[in-house]
Amino acid sequence: MKKTSRFISVVAVLLISAFPIQSIAQIEVFDSPVDIDDMVQAYLIGQGVLPSNEVYYGEPEQLGVFEEPTDYIGIAGGIVLSTGNKMNLDMTETYPDLSFGTNTPDSNLLAVANLVPDLIGQNFTVSSVNDLAFLEFDFVALGDSLAFKYLFVSDEYLTFVNTSYNDVFAFFLSGPGINGEYGAPAAFPNGSINIATVPDSDPPLPITVSSVNDMLNSDYYVDPFDNDIIDINGFTTVFTAFQTGLVYGETYHIKIAIADGSDIVLDSAVLLESGSFMCFVTDIPDGVADESVDLTTAHLKVFPNPSSGTFNYQWTHHNGVELKLVDLMGKKLSTIRLVPGSGKFTVPATIGDGVYLLQSADLSLNYKIMIEHGMN
Repeated sequence: MKKTSRFISVVAVLLISAFPIQSIAQIEVFDSPVDIDDMVQAYLIGQGVLPSNEVYYGEPEQLGVFEEPTDYIGIAGGIVLSTGNKMNLDMTETYPDLSFGTNTPDSNLLAVANLVPDLIGQNFTVSSVNDLAFLEFDFVALGDSLAFKYLFVSDEYLTFVNTSYNDVFAFFLSGPGINGEYGAPAAFPNGSINIATVPDSDPPLPITVSSVNDMLNSDYYVDPFDNDIIDINGFTTVFTAFQTGLVYGETYHIKIAIADGSDIVLDSAVLLESGSFMCFVTDIPDGVADESVDLTTAHLKVFPNPSSGTFNYQWTHHNGVELKLVDLMGKKLSTIRLVPGSGKFTVPATIGDGVYLLQSADLSLNYKIMIEHGMN
C-alpha cells in the first residue's frame, strides 16, 4: 500500500466539456470530487439507472478519477478505486509503498479471494484482506439487464501469481430476483452475487492476478513492458460486468470493493469506464404483430403494430397516466398523458425505423413496438 497526505482537493475534471482538455500522452489521475453523489453520476452512471445512497469507504487517496486518451488500456476515463494511492498509476507520480492501516475485515471479499485457489488447481490461502476500499450505492433499474466496463491492474503481477498475496476485488450485486452466497445490506435479505468474473467461466472464476495472467486466461492479460502510459506491472483487458434477470423499476444495490490479499504492500486497482454503468432491455415481451395488441392488464390497446410512426390507442382507465417511448437502452424519446377513450400518439419524426418500448411506471408496463416509416 502506498501513502501520501490525507487531503481531498476539488478538481474540476469534465469528461465532456465546452472547454477543450489539453491533450496528454499518458494516464492522468485526479483527486476525487468531494461530493461522492456527483462523482458517481458524472463519472460512472449511464442510461437506464437512477442511483441513490452513494457511500464511499476508504482513504481519500484510494479513490479518484482518471483520463487516458491514447486507448492503450482500452478505457478513456472514469473512476479508479485502489488498494493504495491511485496517483501511482500516473507515470509522473511516486509515493511511498506503505499501508493506510484500514484493515477492516470483509468476509465477503476474503471468501471471494479464497475461491480462486481451488478453481485453478492451486493450494495457497489468502489469510486476510487489508487496505479495504469500496464504493456502494442503490439504483433503480430501468431495464432487465445491467452492464458496465472495467479493467483490473496490479503490481502483484507477475511475481506473486499463485501465492497468498492475491489482491482481490468484487462487484457485489443484490436485489429482487437475486439469491447470492455473499452478504448484502439488510434491505436486500437474499444476499449478493459477484459479477466480476472471468467471461464464460463455469463455475464463475473471480478475477485476480492468479486467475488472469500470462499462463492462465492469457487472452485477457496485458504485459505493459516498457510502456510510458501507465505505471503498473500488469493489467487485464477490458471486461464487461453483466447481469440479466433484473426487474424493471425495482431497486438494486451494488458494492464495488477492493483490498490487498494477506499483506499491506504492492497496489492493485480497478478502473471503471465513465458512463458505462447502464440498464437496458434484453428480454423484450412479445407483441409485435399486424393486428391490434391488447394489453389487458394495463387497460390499453395499441395499434397498428408495426406502425409508420402514428399509433392508435384505446384507454379504459383513469386520467393522467404518463406513457413513455424509450429506446432499447432506456433513453426517453417522447411522452404522452393518457385520457380515457381513443386517441393517437405520433413519435417524433427524428426517430428512425426499429424496435422501441412503451413504458409506464404507473402501469408497470414495458411493451415492445415497431416503427417502419416505409409502411403504406
